[in-house]
Amino acid sequence: MEMDDWEVEIEYRIGGGGNRLGADGIGIWYAKEANFEGSVFGSKNQWTGLLVALDTFDNNGLGDNPAIVVMMNDGTRDYNSADDGMSLSIGQCQSNFRSRNSDTTAKIKIRYVGSERRLIVATDPYGQGQYEECVAQGNIDLPKGYFLGVSAA
Repeated sequence: MEMDDWEVEIEYRIGGGGNRLGADGIGIWYAKEANFEGSVFGSKNQWTGLLVALDTFDNNGLGDNPAIVVMMNDGTRDYNSADDGMSLSIGQCQSNFRSRNSDTTAKIKIRYVGSERRLIVATDPYGQGQYEECVAQGNIDLPKGYFLGVSAA
């Protein structure tokens, strides 16, 4: 990514309802490193940059999933799956994007305004073009030259 300001909109659908536990979820990355497989939503444990996780599995047992968890890492900290990554979280919200009884797809929008160092993550769990702000955080440094990617586990 070579832009100061950018916006990404992703449309997705996550199934796995009923008695099935499902998987971890989807990771949307803006990271210094590219194309690494690993144990964190299908990518590496220690990364430099941003992870927006569509977390479908309630590892910590608090009943707060599915959730969108926005995380930052400086490349030295481990993702702790036992606490659903909360030690790296800069914000999160619950969102009903998994296993709904319909064929609609959910959407997520990630916007970064470099001049303001501001990150906004909004969700449209029913795919109707009605976004709700999930996380809005200032003082976020996302340098140019990082890679945008999607992984899943």
